[in-house]
Amino acid sequence: MIHAVLRYLSTTDGVDLGEYLPVDSTCFRIYLFAEIGPSDSEASEHFYFTVATPRWLQKNIEANTIFVGRHVLFIERFNAQIIREGIRAYCRSCSGEVWHEIAEKVARIGSWEFEDYKKEKPMRGESWGPFAL
Repeated sequence: MIHAVLRYLSTTDGVDLGEYLPVDSTCFRIYLFAEIGPSDSEASEHFYFTVATPRWLQKNIEANTIFVGRHVLFIERFNAQIIREGIRAYCRSCSGEVWHEIAEKVARIGSWEFEDYKKEKPMRGESWGPFAL
């Protein structure tokens, strides 16, 4: 059984999470980029997370609207270590026999670069495995 491993985490601007400091640690939203891969390989794939505080949400949600919160993690106040360790722990909890199965579990909390990927059908005249169209 293999599990997911967090190999790299930064802001989407390339700033190491440990060096990032929001203006207000109790009212912020930040976009994160992560490289996560299987424990039996050095390979990794890209995942994206949004981390925000409930106060930021309360301040930015408009009256009578719905806030779609897919891939958003909430924390009471900014703490890079808690964010990093929370994502790392979640990754360790995602296990399976093959990477795709594990990556789909990680994608429940972060947007995976191959999420919703579907192999395109070949065009007429191209071969697709042993078959020609």
